Amino acid sequence: MNEPQKNDASPKKSAKKKSTAAATTRESTTKESSATKSTATASTATANAAKASAASTAAKQEALELAKACAQVAHEKLAEEIAILDVSEILRIADYFVVLSGRNERHVRSIAAELDVKMKARGVKKARIEGAEDGRWALLDFSDVIVHVLEQEARSYYGLERLWADAPRVEWTPEQRSQVAG
Repeated sequence: MNEPQKNDASPKKSAKKKSTAAATTRESTTKESSATKSTATASTATANAAKASAASTAAKQEALELAKACAQVAHEKLAEEIAILDVSEILRIADYFVVLSGRNERHVRSIAAELDVKMKARGVKKARIEGAEDGRWALLDFSDVIVHVLEQEARSYYGLERLWADAPRVEWTPEQRSQVAG
């Protein structure tokens, strides 16, 4: 009548232990996998940061060469007081400002037009030219380099060098064009 009841707890405990062990193994494997992925991600991030830094350095060097080329073109058009300012640490919109003066409105327009033509010939795309029609202040935006061509009076009035006094000046010496006797 009273039959002994079978003890089902033992197989259940065993199954439960197996299930817990399997879950622990999965957890451990997942954690190891996550750690491996994290290490791989960190390595990739470091490599990407190094590539970005190298690309950034190359881009900044390219922008410096463009700024110097703009200064040279302006020099050849007899621009005065040419200054190259490194604004890369101050602004995000450009790496360099090239600030220079023209003697009068016609001269400002002439310098701006020559810069436009010469930079197009170099394959440089400009974003825009502002103010060239007026002749007092022409702004040529070459993305990483912004050229300000100002009439002398306007340059004194606006004082861009005073405004950007924290920006280091880039040393620049104009190239002397050799004239071949013919």
